Amino acid sequence: KTTTKRGHGYWKLDRTLLQNDGYKTQIKSFLTTWATKRESFENSLSWWEAGKLYIKNISIDMEKKLKSTDNIYINNLTRKLKQAQCKSQPNPHLIFNLTKKIQEHSIKQNKKIFDKTKTTVFEENEKPTAYFFNLEKDRKRNITITELRDTAGQLATETHAILRVATDFYEDLYETQPTSALDQDWLLDKLNKHLTEEEQEHLDKTITVQELFTALTKMKPNRTPGIDGLPMEFYLTFWPEIKEVFKTVVDDIYTTKSLTPSQSNAILTL
Repeated sequence: KTTTKRGHGYWKLDRTLLQNDGYKTQIKSFLTTWATKRESFENSLSWWEAGKLYIKNISIDMEKKLKSTDNIYINNLTRKLKQAQCKSQPNPHLIFNLTKKIQEHSIKQNKKIFDKTKTTVFEENEKPTAYFFNLEKDRKRNITITELRDTAGQLATETHAILRVATDFYEDLYETQPTSALDQDWLLDKLNKHLTEEEQEHLDKTITVQELFTALTKMKPNRTPGIDGLPMEFYLTFWPEIKEVFKTVVDDIYTTKSLTPSQSNAILTL
């Protein structure tokens, strides 16, 4: 059995970045440049994995810059509002505009919090009270594994023990097992329905770009097809730029019968 170490956490793209023109321009530029680097890698899978790591770093840097800019923006508004209110003859129009901008900023920040709590109804004048912060805590608590029982019936509660039980379970689950030819033939003989030649030919065809796009659109919002932290909205936003690349990766997965590291790993919240 292998030893599984605790990870360093899980990053996920802030979807509001996809509304930022500067970010979209930067990613599109990177994708164009990265397409020329394909021959430097052993195969398209390793090339795509490395590319996604660059995208992650670009995204994190942009998130930090926007957060810093955002803090400066709201601090300046607050300072100007205080100065306007302290004048001997306050300008009502200026105070109104500054207050409105601060409120709009607050609404934008509140939407992010409500999004994290997966609240379906949001009122613009509603504030993220302790109730909604507790919703987020409850959500994290509900997806956190605190104990697992091994095959011997022993309960594991320590982090290292839970990791061991989970690793052993999946190693056993996906371990190659010998198949009985007699049992296989017996099962197949029981089948009374067969695919037509036309159906077989259709299923044997390589997947199309349109089929990939349809599969993406059917995913739930903010879901990631892997542990790279890039949600389906990212792929949809940059689909014109990555559709052919993504199809090549999918074709290579089918041909080599192997997944990329970010697709073959799993996340346990402990």
